Amino acid sequence: MNRIEYDPVLVEQAVRLAVRSDRSAEQSLHKVVDPLYAIDDREERDRAFTRTFAEWFTQLGLGRPLAELIAERPLIDRRVAMCLVRMAPRRKAESAELFVRQDSPSAQIARTLVIQLCAESLVEPESVRPFLRRELLHVGDMLDDDFGYVREEFDGLPAQQNLVRDRYGVLWDVYVERRLMDEDLVGGERMERLRVGFEKAFTLGGQPPAGDAFDRVMQCRSLTHRQLYSWANEPRRVLEVYGGDGPQLVVGRSGPGQSCPICGFPTFDWLDLSAEGGTEAIRAIQRICQTWTPADGVCRRCAEACACCSHGPAVCDGRNDERSVGDSALRSTSL
Repeated sequence: MNRIEYDPVLVEQAVRLAVRSDRSAEQSLHKVVDPLYAIDDREERDRAFTRTFAEWFTQLGLGRPLAELIAERPLIDRRVAMCLVRMAPRRKAESAELFVRQDSPSAQIARTLVIQLCAESLVEPESVRPFLRRELLHVGDMLDDDFGYVREEFDGLPAQQNLVRDRYGVLWDVYVERRLMDEDLVGGERMERLRVGFEKAFTLGGQPPAGDAFDRVMQCRSLTHRQLYSWANEPRRVLEVYGGDGPQLVVGRSGPGQSCPICGFPTFDWLDLSAEGGTEAIRAIQRICQTWTPADGVCRRCAEACACCSHGPAVCDGRNDERSVGDSALRSTSL
């Protein structure tokens, strides 16, 4: 990496905050800074302030922790041209993002790492170190040819797209956390929070994932973007539950207010597929939407619509086609 460039306003705030607890250092800073206010030319005065606070920033070593964290990820150092450190409006907005620019197919790819931090995080780096390690490992994965990261378009309605993103995000976070734990760079306290997120994202038809599903994902040491994306879109590849007689059929329903996997609309009226007539309903739905399984659950309205047209020629092929069926619009989904 050629350089790390800090926002001058962030630098000034960090320096002022750093000397606040040291009376002697604060007085020394004022002796240098106060005379600068007397400079008449505004541009010259601004340059003097920027130069002075940059010198103090270096002397106080406020940029050293971030430089050390970036150095932990050699791919970032080798493949990113510049790191811009900007001011985050609040702690929850702190982030690290990779921006890629290529003006033409033949032009060289220019990569810029943009990190947003609060001044407090520069003065007290231990408070943000685990977070930055996670963010930078995500960036490292994006730069890793073996991981094979690409931007993806998610199919389906917005609610379905958000669900796939949530699944992908928690899978990637688990993969990142596991490797950081192996490197003794973070503790294991966050893994339990990720377990809760995993169970929420991968609950199908009201059925939470098997107890060992999360553990199997957590133990993976070498994954790719394509694997994570496939698991997010086809969660049964992760969640398939085996009993003594092979895969177990789960006749499910989602929670109140969740989206029906066929029409995509939130519903509180889920059909109980385990009740009398459930088998006929399952057959009728699968004749219309071949990608649907009972574990997905279905709202009563879609089940009734499928029953009305189950003898018709229309078959859902999993490409998110919309067809009018009675009063409902059926939309297939690969989830």
